[in-house]
Amino acid sequence: MRGLKNFHWLTYIDDLDIPENWECTSYNNDALPSYQYNDYTIWIDSSDLKIRRENTDHILGCNSPLSKRFTVTSSDYKEQLKTNNFRVVVDLVNRKGK
Repeated sequence: MRGLKNFHWLTYIDDLDIPENWECTSYNNDALPSYQYNDYTIWIDSSDLKIRRENTDHILGCNSPLSKRFTVTSSDYKEQLKTNNFRVVVDLVNRKGK
């Protein structure tokens, strides 16, 4: 749970094994917690579908399709991946370093 200042966000990652080399880049005014690694930013939404629905409505607007739990962006802010599978996220961000 290291790095998260927003207590509510702890529930967003309590089921995940966040790699030690990921830097927490979350700010209290962000909509979601985030981490950086290998020039990627990893945004993590709640596993609770009701909370994720609320977050989707807040971020993208009402009636938007439910967001995936994980969104990865590159250093130029371009979306690289949206998925519900954390292993896919880890594999993507680790690949750049090889």
